[in-house]
Amino acid sequence: MFIEPSKGQVLSFWIGASGNAPTQTNLVQYVHCIRVYESVCKSYITAQIIIYDNNNVIENMGIQPMDPAGFSFRSPPNNRIYGSDNGGTAGPFHVLKMKGEQVPSTLKYQIYYIDLIGPVFYKDKSQQVSQVWENATGTAAITGIWDQYLFGLPHDSLEIRTPSVGMYGKEAGSTVKEGDSPLTAIKKIMNEIVGAQYSQSGSWMLYRNRDNVILDQLENMMAPITANRTGRIQQITTALDAHGQQEYFLQKETWGAMPDGAGWGSAYNDPNIYHGIIVAQVEAREGSGSGGRSSGLDIAGAFNTRQFVFDLGKGLPIQQPLQALGLSGGGGLDSQVLSMASTFISQQAGAIAGSQVTNSAVFNNGTAPFTKTGGEKSYSAIVKDSPQLVLKVPLQTGLNVTVGGGIWAQLTPPSGGINTAGYLLAGAWMVTDLVHEIFTDMRDSQATTSMQCVKGP
Repeated sequence: MFIEPSKGQVLSFWIGASGNAPTQTNLVQYVHCIRVYESVCKSYITAQIIIYDNNNVIENMGIQPMDPAGFSFRSPPNNRIYGSDNGGTAGPFHVLKMKGEQVPSTLKYQIYYIDLIGPVFYKDKSQQVSQVWENATGTAAITGIWDQYLFGLPHDSLEIRTPSVGMYGKEAGSTVKEGDSPLTAIKKIMNEIVGAQYSQSGSWMLYRNRDNVILDQLENMMAPITANRTGRIQQITTALDAHGQQEYFLQKETWGAMPDGAGWGSAYNDPNIYHGIIVAQVEAREGSGSGGRSSGLDIAGAFNTRQFVFDLGKGLPIQQPLQALGLSGGGGLDSQVLSMASTFISQQAGAIAGSQVTNSAVFNNGTAPFTKTGGEKSYSAIVKDSPQLVLKVPLQTGLNVTVGGGIWAQLTPPSGGINTAGYLLAGAWMVTDLVHEIFTDMRDSQATTSMQCVKGP
């Protein structure tokens, strides 16, 4: 049994094969650290490589932005390999920027920080959409743009997890114009479309996880996985029941621990050693967007948003129901106030800050963008103001986790068992950001994964 779960192995790192570097140069012997970043807010994976160069290799390579690069690492005995080489699924990388510095105490070597980024970044910067997308659903238009301009290798395929409803728009009203970059065009569509499953809530997220690119609604990402739902979060009943979930993590002392019912021959053979939490921090501070149920500034602001909509197609204001604003019960505006506001808006459409304009000649009002505005804002605010969890775990099990899915965590005293009451972080947490970090020196925690998680509603 591999008893050091926070150890890892760098398998490869190279730069070259284009531009000023016509051949690949293997630099694995100079690698000091590799950090790989994933985020639900980015459509590409980023990485940073720290190089200790004592032979002036980097200086003589003529490295430039856009030069291809690749790396891979693992944490034995886990067979999962992360990166672009040796069967890793992270896909190819390119050089974004590089910075070098002289080591103050010696002239024998230099330190280089090389930032890498996925190819989607450069594809987006170097292309423009040359057609207007109309008469299609929003997610179909996004798929068409992605496949035409951004899709290259299987690693960058786009997976639609929640489809949109209704026709996106006609040519005269489409928000995608010729000359937009592909990602700009896609994000414009994301702002306009309504989901088939969550029509009045759930911001659209376009992100690159470990395996491919995902387009999903925030509410679906936070929903439980059941027979008739496609959400990415599942409640785990016990620590060892990780079926359908990415991973579970425990904070406990494992040396000398034995699984229940095991004899002395199983001492120092606790399977939970691979799932140990190295650092845990829960954030619940006061203030907008800082995390914590007591912070509710964004929630209160979203639930009290006044929304007036003017239909350019008919020249009339739309009497928006309170349910479409994400409100219920006694909240919202009374009919007299709404009628007065509608009369004013019909005379001066768009004159009031925060008012919306739609066009029923372009969008069907049943699936028009304004129908989701209130619910989308309120749900996003609830997630933003929910508790935040930061965990550092061994790379051994951290490699099983990618952004957009859930984990299960439990904090216990050093001498406690895995079922100690009062320390369970109830329910699953969705991973929004993570970094895999592996060093090549002989430090105690040489290979780890740090995760930022959110609890949600």
